[in-house]
Amino acid sequence: MHVQQYDVTHSFFQRRACVCNDRVREITWGMQNLMPLLIPQEQSVFTKADRLPICKGLDMLLPRHGINNVKQEWINEDILQLALKVYHVDLRENEHSKFLRRSLGLEKHLKAISGFDAKDWDLVKLATALKTMVDPDDTRLPIAKAFEVNLTFFSAKF
Repeated sequence: MHVQQYDVTHSFFQRRACVCNDRVREITWGMQNLMPLLIPQEQSVFTKADRLPICKGLDMLLPRHGINNVKQEWINEDILQLALKVYHVDLRENEHSKFLRRSLGLEKHLKAISGFDAKDWDLVKLATALKTMVDPDDTRLPIAKAFEVNLTFFSAKF
């Protein structure tokens, strides 16, 4: 039984080309860092040199936020966790920006109403422009109230 399984597995891998490129290294790096979470019973311990190299993703993320020339020895797990949070914030910002631009067609409306070209505007500018268009006198939804949570609405729903 084991011999048969070995033969099938062996023949499967014989037909596959070995790939070792940046994507494979990035996935391997991520798996090494996630190993304690994915397989808690795994006792293997990676050295700091193995677990904390600058990955391509971190190498791309930091310069976008004005952080250049980061040396390998400066990276620790706290910095990786913070970079992960920044990455997730960037993802959410891109999602909301795409929604305002594509689904609502905000750029097109801004151009037609005010003549502004909002192509290079960030999410905060787009959201502010939308709020100003919907409530120019700040009477319906004052900015201070925009961030309050209406608990009665949520409690009535559940």
